[in-house]
Amino acid sequence: MKQKLISLFIGIAINTCCYCQCDTKIILSSTGAEILNKQNEVIIKDTERITTIKYDTKKIEIITENNTRLGAIDSIYCNWKIPFKEGKTYIKGRLSFENGEVWVTTLTITGKDGKLTLLADMDHPDANRMLFVLDKFEENK
Repeated sequence: MKQKLISLFIGIAINTCCYCQCDTKIILSSTGAEILNKQNEVIIKDTERITTIKYDTKKIEIITENNTRLGAIDSIYCNWKIPFKEGKTYIKGRLSFENGEVWVTTLTITGKDGKLTLLADMDHPDANRMLFVLDKFEENK
């Protein structure tokens, strides 16, 4: 009985820690990006692009050398076995552009075998998918 209570307590602690990651302000960054076609084949490899993304449960900000995109988050789901190292986060939102257009965007952050990636997929006929290898993924304090 004692082992079951200890196991239950540890499970609650881990789930609370993983949920806390979902409910906080996050910052991530990447140097470089791969532009993918619809078949997920690399069509452009940009080793110079510096991208920083800040988000919480309601808003997102994507910062590059050329511009800053702001958006609203519609839904967010995350499940991390090891916070900021092993797991996934799915973010669905809307990004605003200078010309007034708003694009539905899905971001998938994945941590596996010590490698963190971000896949950005925009629901627009002219948009390509972008894959980023993350240099930084942590709570934005």
